[in-house]
Parts: sequence; structure tokens; C-alpha cells
Amino acid sequence: MKRCPTCNKTFSEKHLSFCIDDGTPLVNVDPPDDEATVVRPAAEGSSPEASGSSGFSGASGARDSNPYQPPGSYVPPGSYGERKRQTWPWILGFFAILVIVFAGLGFAAVVSYHE
Repeated sequence: MKRCPTCNKTFSEKHLSFCIDDGTPLVNVDPPDDEATVVRPAAEGSSPEASGSSGFSGASGARDSNPYQPPGSYVPPGSYGERKRQTWPWILGFFAILVIVFAGLGFAAVVSYHE
């Protein structure tokens, strides 16, 4: 195991040489002999009776105490509920009609000039 002397994070990867958070060179550390699970005493008010019938304390009891609130509707950034009209199809259509009109006038001019 390796440890960062700056942030005190430990890393089990053998290939790491530097801390991934701050870039400090890692120091080799001997692994602890006994990695037993530490059991902490239950906090007051988190007994199975206080947290409901599930028998678990902590997060499930906190969820049961708050009423359900459905999430709000999703609004994509920038739209604010109304759809923004796109102008480029109108501009493209205007120029297409303009080209057709000028092509027609040019064709009419060539036909009338040769007669």
C-alpha cells in the first residue's frame, strides 16, 4: 500500500507513484495487521423502534419521516418552456426563391433578346 503524505489518502494500486488528487509522490506503507470491522454504537433515536418496522437505522428512517415530493418537470437549458423558432430555414427558402426568380428573369431576357 502507498500513502500520500499531503492528503493522507491510501492507495492499493502498485503501479501508482503519485497522488491522483495533488500530484505528491506516494510513500510506501505497511498494511495494517488486522483490518477488522469497526462497529460503532447506535445514535440516540435510531433504535429499530424509532426508525420504523424495517429494523434498520439511519437512512431508511430519515426517508420515512419526509413525505414524498415528486420531482419537478425537466426543462432543458435555454428553452424555458417555449420552443425557439429557427430562422435558417426561412432564410434558405428566401434565397432559393430569389435564385429561381433571377434565373427566370435571365431566361426570359435571353429568349427575348434572341428573337
